[in-house]
Amino acid sequence: MSGDFHFIDDPSTQYSLLRFDGHELCAIGGVNTVGVNGQIAFFQGDLYMALASQFPGLEFEYIGRLPLEGLVPDRCVEVVTGLADHQSSFTELQLSPNPTTDQLTLHHPALRSGTVAITDALGRIVFNTPWRNQPLDVRPLPTGVYHLTLRDEHGRPVAAGRFVKE
Repeated sequence: MSGDFHFIDDPSTQYSLLRFDGHELCAIGGVNTVGVNGQIAFFQGDLYMALASQFPGLEFEYIGRLPLEGLVPDRCVEVVTGLADHQSSFTELQLSPNPTTDQLTLHHPALRSGTVAITDALGRIVFNTPWRNQPLDVRPLPTGVYHLTLRDEHGRPVAAGRFVKE
């Protein structure tokens, strides 16, 4: 990611580049002292970024190259991407048929009622409803890949799964 970033505990240190590997968000490429970012591109394992003419150490170069092989990040923070990594009681949910076109059946070994939330690929909640062990009507959803979270009667997430709507 390219932009102007800082970590919440150090707002005075700005970074231009972040890398997310699915578990950690890491600042890479050093501290941003100029405050100007350009477009980024990847080519043959390297990252290239358009630079301001006065970028420290690369004055009038206009394009910076950052080899990604063996890169040591400046700083990283763990990002919670799924509850399964952080709750031992969290279980995978059986969803069928998958892919589906009209109805989706949920099977959880212990839970028979709760709340279902479905998010799209951008993380937007597109469906949120009480669930009583009945199939869900997913016909109104556009074609795509969705993430479903099942919550218990207290609102705690207990299971999740992904499904494809054809």
